[in-house]
Amino acid sequence: MPRIRMTDRTVQGLRASAAGQVDYYDERLPRFGIRVSGRGRKSWIVLYRHAGRVRRLTLGPYPALGLADARALAKDALRLIALGRDPAGEEPMQRRAETFEELTRE
Repeated sequence: MPRIRMTDRTVQGLRASAAGQVDYYDERLPRFGIRVSGRGRKSWIVLYRHAGRVRRLTLGPYPALGLADARALAKDALRLIALGRDPAGEEPMQRRAETFEELTRE
């Protein structure tokens, strides 16, 4: 698990490894990193422990999700983890029906 100083330039320069996927972690924000697959795809991740198990939360793909936005999402996820919640295990919020008629259609 290499630790690097993450900047837009360093993330852009990360390349796929012949050995397979590699996780690089940020020096500034512990447990936040980027996973580079063997094919060169990059995804932002947060590694944490919940209920005694190591969990990994995938935040989104790079470059669609930039470093600043990914770091902000990671901070939000780490805040939830500190409160005892498991962000990887939670369902995404869905729109709720506003009327009984909408509920019956769903």
